[in-house]
Amino acid sequence: MSKKSLPIMTISVVLFLLKTTIPVHATPDHIKSFFGNYTGSGAEVVGEGLSERDLNLVVKPFKEDGFTLIWTSVLRKKDGRLKKRSHLINFRPVLNREGIYTAEMRRTPSGLPAPLDPINGDPYVWAGVQDKLLVVHTFYITDDGGYEIHVYTRKLTQDGMSLHWERVRDGKKLKLITAKLQKVEK
Repeated sequence: MSKKSLPIMTISVVLFLLKTTIPVHATPDHIKSFFGNYTGSGAEVVGEGLSERDLNLVVKPFKEDGFTLIWTSVLRKKDGRLKKRSHLINFRPVLNREGIYTAEMRRTPSGLPAPLDPINGDPYVWAGVQDKLLVVHTFYITDDGGYEIHVYTRKLTQDGMSLHWERVRDGKKLKLITAKLQKVEK
């Protein structure tokens, strides 16, 4: 063996050892219990007088250790009109903060995942998972410099989950919706 091939072989061995000793990320158990498809309906408790809404939620794995939320709501207004809204957000874990996830909603110029920028009118979204609770916060800075926050609290139940959603602007509760969702097989 030549002296030139020794450094290359040493680097190869070090890289092999690093590759085999770095832990493989896996989706944490605390989020896995939420994976599935859910459907149900909810009613507005406080707000603009919307009657019922039909809800659909999908929670599934994202990459090695994150999750994706896909939710659709169909609002049934009192005048009979329907309004459909759908959202898809990927979440990845925050380093050194177990059970906290940040939304991966855009890419930086260098291609790295990043949340949106609330100072420019975008929402800042994060999630917390603890036991049977999955809580998603969406924070906005309003045009007048105030704030608005939406809090989606999803709690696992025996046959699905319950949803408690509220919208607060500058400390004033504007809307509150509660719903029951059944887990369905797809």
